[in-house]
Amino acid sequence: MLANLTDVNIQTLRRVGKKLSPEADGALSIRTYDECVRFNITILNDSICIVQPYLPDARGVESPTLVAERKSDTTGLYDTFSQVFDSMWDRAKEVSE
Repeated sequence: MLANLTDVNIQTLRRVGKKLSPEADGALSIRTYDECVRFNITILNDSICIVQPYLPDARGVESPTLVAERKSDTTGLYDTFSQVFDSMWDRAKEVSE
């Protein structure tokens, strides 16, 4: 079941990628990983990320969503989740077209 959901998600992201403007061409990258993940982390830019925990009995839309904003003078949630994302991304395998 998980493999099927992953495939559906990849196909959906590929369709979205084909609809991107010429300026955004190449801005969407997809990678997969083979380890337990606790959060869905989307890095929007160098100051905002969106985080959702993976809950045992809930789908993504049912999980609480956190918006973390980087504050220049302190280390906070943005920095923590950005480090988690980078670590996972570095170990993940790129999905080819």
